[in-house]
Amino acid sequence: MAQEKEIWTRFYQLVGQDVQIKSFHQIVQYLLQFASLPTISSKDLAKGIIMDPAISAKVLAIVNSPAVGLRYQVKDLAYAVSLLGHQQIRDIMLGIAIFNFSGKEEKQMVRIWKHSFYCAQISEILARAAGRLQAEAFTAGLLHDLGKIILESNNPSAFQTALKNWEYHRGKLQYWESEKEILGMTHSEIGAMAGMLWKLPEEICYSILAHHAPKTGILKTEAEYLGQTAHIADLLCWVLNRSSLIGPNPFSLRKPETCLPPELLSPLGLNQQIYQEILPEIKEKISKSETIFEWIKIQKENFAKSAG
Repeated sequence: MAQEKEIWTRFYQLVGQDVQIKSFHQIVQYLLQFASLPTISSKDLAKGIIMDPAISAKVLAIVNSPAVGLRYQVKDLAYAVSLLGHQQIRDIMLGIAIFNFSGKEEKQMVRIWKHSFYCAQISEILARAAGRLQAEAFTAGLLHDLGKIILESNNPSAFQTALKNWEYHRGKLQYWESEKEILGMTHSEIGAMAGMLWKLPEEICYSILAHHAPKTGILKTEAEYLGQTAHIADLLCWVLNRSSLIGPNPFSLRKPETCLPPELLSPLGLNQQIYQEILPEIKEKISKSETIFEWIKIQKENFAKSAG
């Protein structure tokens, strides 16, 4: 009990009593315009929302809150959007703080955002290959690094301190180990605890917490399954040079074809043959996503010109 209190005390010391998250402002601007279209469907609106971890987390938190009063937990983002409706979705987006970093800070946050989206897509592909929990796996992949966004949003100096320590060790120390050493808490813990405060589904909170703690045996729960999926997706992103951090990549010399040992895949009901079959789809999905990101970059530049 005393240890749990100590952990929560450290959490609030790091991110404050009123935990906020920042969203990528180009996405919010686009979605606000998109949501105003009278003919837009909830399914189409959800396609845009699931590109941003901050908005997605807020949508899930609200749809699972006592105010909505559901008797079950919602883990599918598209379904959550349909339940809340366009007006409430617009209110959520307007209520989220839109960040405006510059230089290295902006590049770092955009990298986390892109990495999160890649992980969501890979998680969904893995889950489909395994034949279960596709929507939930997408959500778990999208939100796995929520703690990094929260830390940067609420305590950027702490984020930068852990990042510089990680850079100093040049890949000999994983980033989460640098956080533990410097901050006394990892982004996995921060993200999971924030999810608990926002009453996100328990399975999603666990997957955030466990995405750096892979299982090699039988997965007994849905939460363990989602955590394993998020871990593999995160690892693949690093190997494919789609990491969440600007700095040394300890996985850069690994090849995607051979980076996943059987003991990581087998708990999901997958094997090397299935993995080799879906790897081209994973690579293609990431490549197509780059087109979306390039479009957003152009929108940002056009917005800057019009504002100027």
